[in-house]
Amino acid sequence: MSVTKCLWCGRNFTPRTTGGHAQRFCRLPCRRAYDAAGRRFVAEAIACGLLSLDQIRNGAPEACTLLPGPFSSGADHKKTVPASVAPPARLVEYGGRLWRPRPT
Repeated sequence: MSVTKCLWCGRNFTPRTTGGHAQRFCRLPCRRAYDAAGRRFVAEAIACGLLSLDQIRNGAPEACTLLPGPFSSGADHKKTVPASVAPPARLVEYGGRLWRPRPT
């Protein structure tokens, strides 16, 4: 038996062995809290103009790209940011993270 951490609460749990998708949450309330937080986050991104309903409807995967990990200043910055990321002048801060809005 392997032990996994819940994506929402961080609690250790033993995933089910009865098949289906890989279990990511320890219990139903954690999955529901994750889903609700995602819906609120998307609603806020739409409200502040970082994401449009057209982008959601068209299913464009590059509508808004969440940049990986925390940024640090200094030489290791270039190591952690992929070359495909837009220059910092085009980044928008939202929710404590940096985003690259899709060009319209």
